[in-house]
Amino acid sequence: MSSNSRWTYATLDTVSQIPDHVLSSCSDHIHYLQDLKRSWDVLRVPQFYLDYEPFQLNIWNSWRFNAILVQSLLKLIESDLTIISDAELSAQSPFDLVPNFRLSTERHRPGVKYEYQDTQWSSSFMTFCQVSQILRYQDHEAVAECTIATALEGLPSAYVRRENLAVQFDGVASNSLADDLDCALLYTPIAPTKPYSFERLRNVPINPLNPALVLCMKGPARWVDDSSPPRDLPTILHSLSDTATGSLVSLMTAWSATRRQQASLPRWATLIGIIYDSETIHFVAHIPYFAPDHTEPQFLSVLFDTLPFPASGESAECLRHRYRVALAMLCIQHHVLRVISIWEGTEWQLFQGGSQAQEEPHTPTPSEPDSDDVILSGVYAESDNSCSDVAPRFYETEVVRCWLDNVGLEV
Repeated sequence: MSSNSRWTYATLDTVSQIPDHVLSSCSDHIHYLQDLKRSWDVLRVPQFYLDYEPFQLNIWNSWRFNAILVQSLLKLIESDLTIISDAELSAQSPFDLVPNFRLSTERHRPGVKYEYQDTQWSSSFMTFCQVSQILRYQDHEAVAECTIATALEGLPSAYVRRENLAVQFDGVASNSLADDLDCALLYTPIAPTKPYSFERLRNVPINPLNPALVLCMKGPARWVDDSSPPRDLPTILHSLSDTATGSLVSLMTAWSATRRQQASLPRWATLIGIIYDSETIHFVAHIPYFAPDHTEPQFLSVLFDTLPFPASGESAECLRHRYRVALAMLCIQHHVLRVISIWEGTEWQLFQGGSQAQEEPHTPTPSEPDSDDVILSGVYAESDNSCSDVAPRFYETEVVRCWLDNVGLEV
């Protein structure tokens, strides 16, 4: 059944027209979205992006090519850029609205180290590659898919899922809700350590314990090589909100489980949706709230910005559009980091069970031979009996228990 009856839809330009009780409940969130949108108005660029010498960097030749290309492209629009010094960049917090250009990291190259001439470059390399892909993307749908997914990669406690996506809440698994998804960024607090846990991660659905942080779908405008029938934007927005509903319930559950004294969610407690196509990229915020006359949570979908994202073009204007999209994606990374902190504050004892129930929480490491067994068989095991009665375990709530029963895990 569609959840759209619990949803209100708006844009930043039309929020004044939504019902008063929705506007009063979500006013702080709307102000936050206005601030978030303004964070990519100025085309900020680190000084070392323009000043470094690519041939002095101890990196592979393919990456050196990217470095040369990005520097050359940015110099074409240098007059439109606001240069950020190394000192200013170092003073920024990961929780700022504007990007610090070093939040994401390469997760798939453990043990690989590079002797960079510049420590700023060393800590910013993954971000640089993400900017590079957005600036270089041309024409093809598959390249666009890779570009958007890569722009969300490398964040702590999060993992991009692209294939075999499913949505599983309230004890019911639904592939249809995920049919329109291009990719999803899931909350995954524990990184895989062995082949079995990698396999689990490749197949984990969007669920109460691994909710979506960002959802991506394709927009109405088709690529040249795409023969699929077009869909209108309102239909896509409704599909996106249907898919986001379970993750928003998980967010509210996690928040209330340990923060009962704080009645309202923080203003940044929103799930971001990204709709992109061969012409534009849309950013949509999904906001949960409680209405006075409803027992269930209600939701507001706000399309808060639309940026040009042309599939082809070599003009200075196209480069400005592309770089603004890159900045927006980096700002979304910082937003995700804030949202992740909601689940980080819950006490769900992921790896505790059986004879370990009375011990301190323990995270398995690759050096422990049974780490995969713990992940697969005890991942959602019984709780520590010393838990406070005031803040119930996250998995003791009804929505999580339904999912655990459905997948055959006991608590």
